[in-house]
Amino acid sequence: TPPEYLPPRPSLAAQLLSAAGPNLGTALPPAMTYTEGLTILPSHLSLAFSNRHHHPELHLLPQRSLPPSARAMLREGLGLPALPVFVFAYLGRLHAIDTRALKAWITILDKSPETFLLLPDHPPGARENILKRAKRAGLASPERLLWNTEVALNATVRVDAMAAADLILDCPGKSDGSVAAEAGIVAAPLLTLPKRKLVGRRAASSVLAYYPQAGGPP
Repeated sequence: TPPEYLPPRPSLAAQLLSAAGPNLGTALPPAMTYTEGLTILPSHLSLAFSNRHHHPELHLLPQRSLPPSARAMLREGLGLPALPVFVFAYLGRLHAIDTRALKAWITILDKSPETFLLLPDHPPGARENILKRAKRAGLASPERLLWNTEVALNATVRVDAMAAADLILDCPGKSDGSVAAEAGIVAAPLLTLPKRKLVGRRAASSVLAYYPQAGGPP
């Protein structure tokens, strides 16, 4: 039963059945044909949610990478290792990190001793869970994981971290379109592996939205 505040409308199914009459299953008369047209969407779809609307200054940032002097200042403010130390950054939701991605990241850290991985320190308790999983995946030095609470709660700080880091990581299983869209603001390099399902290719879609020359289906 429709709510009282909605005007009653006749059933579309009843109208179609009535129009078809005894010839149910045959083509409907011209008066009953639909008038919708076919719209072809681009080869990518970017769905992003962010608290960026609370920080209008982000819209004023140029879509280009920052010079080394500015990146050095950002690193100092965020407590990150000074340049030229290589810093990876995963700035999505911690619950999206699957075992395969985490193990791959730990392997990269193990093979590149002078690198670090920045992670959001939120929500409470998630850090301990990730550390336990990372140790099981072979992490020998927990100090190689850098933690920051503000990157999870403040879009301005998150974009600063993207500009300060060397490479933004994405989880293929639960790709983060919002993080990828924000990375485009400062032209931060982002590594993602698009999957067949939408949840696995949101970051790739955002990259294509910012940089159509990156490739993809026409």
